Amino acid sequence: MSGGGVAQGYWNRQELSAATFRGRLASDDGREYLRTGDLGALDSGRLMVTGRLKDMIIIRGANVYPQDVERTVESPNGALRVGCCAAFAVEADGEEQLVVVQEARSWGGRWATLLSEIVARLSETMGVQAGAVVLVAPGQVPKTSSGKVRRGATRAAYVDDQLEEIARWERGKAVSVSPKWQREDLVQEQRR
Repeated sequence: MSGGGVAQGYWNRQELSAATFRGRLASDDGREYLRTGDLGALDSGRLMVTGRLKDMIIIRGANVYPQDVERTVESPNGALRVGCCAAFAVEADGEEQLVVVQEARSWGGRWATLLSEIVARLSETMGVQAGAVVLVAPGQVPKTSSGKVRRGATRAAYVDDQLEEIARWERGKAVSVSPKWQREDLVQEQRR
């Protein structure tokens, strides 16, 4: 972006201001441009914003939009909380791997089945192999005050092992279920 409405930069942060607010085009028309970090495409002369560069996931050379992954994972069957999913990449075994963190509700102990369905849906619908899918307790996926998922904060909580996990699927490993959630499911099954 360029124009009179663009700020001069960040207060007392010269290096970051130069990187963000002083972009130049390859044709170098002499103007400086703000790097917004938005991804977009022109459609019939109209700019359509499609996502954010910092959220883009690159798996084996393929660009994957986290919003597409999140929409694919969420299901209307009542087990998963809609709007409470975060997809991001982490480095593991020397490559970027897709991780999905999804809030879930009690599910009668069928966590392995639910995780298998999610992994299969990602593969079949998007052609993406997940490195890990983690179901977490309600309220564990951080959000902004306006209700948007905070992928970076979710990634940090995942990396720092700060999420209250219900169950986890990792490529090449058996599904693990938290003992707390095994007990809670058992209690709910007994009430039925």
